[in-house]
Amino acid sequence: MAMSGKLKLGLIAFVVVDLLLVVTFVALYLVNSDRAAATDLLDMGLSIYPKASDLKPFTLSDEHGNPFSADDLTGYWNFFFFGFTACPDICPITMAELDQFYTGLDAAARERARVIMVSVDPARDDVATLAGYVDSYNEDFVGLTGNIGVIAELAAQFFVVHSKPGLVAHNDHSVGAKPLDYMIEHSGHLAIVNPEGKFAAVMRSPVRDQDLTTAYRHLLADY
Repeated sequence: MAMSGKLKLGLIAFVVVDLLLVVTFVALYLVNSDRAAATDLLDMGLSIYPKASDLKPFTLSDEHGNPFSADDLTGYWNFFFFGFTACPDICPITMAELDQFYTGLDAAARERARVIMVSVDPARDDVATLAGYVDSYNEDFVGLTGNIGVIAELAAQFFVVHSKPGLVAHNDHSVGAKPLDYMIEHSGHLAIVNPEGKFAAVMRSPVRDQDLTTAYRHLLADY
């Protein structure tokens, strides 16, 4: 039996409404999924900025004595950690987690990642000391040291707080006390700079390699 014109229009309208409902439900599902994903990332410690920010120019020395500037950040996902080689707790723990994260990546993802430790104790952490320290965790890691003012300015851009190195005087009160054993309080989070050389995200402390791996995969997929 042939359909009337009104019946045909009614069926078409019904199909269109159904399609609109499907599109709406899919859109709502995707929005909710995105929110759930964002919540999961926050729970594991990753905070991604809505807009990555430019960094002020800086120049420090790497662990081989070569100059390292903001221009050297392009082309990699750079994971910055600020610490010092005499740190007894948070630094070795974080560096070990970073090594597990880095070595656990597949070759393609590893080629796009770079771990950078910036010393907040340049008085004791010269190039040779820093080289021995970062290489003990992973020879691919980069260590940066240099002028304390440049380091402090870079740290401030990454919202890293650290105390100033202290002096412990000799018991004989000799003139010109030399730096001995002292502690430096510092933030433990990671600052993440994207391949365009812009500050894109933060991974809060304590850093765990599995969470960082998940966070990095998300950054790679979303970039």
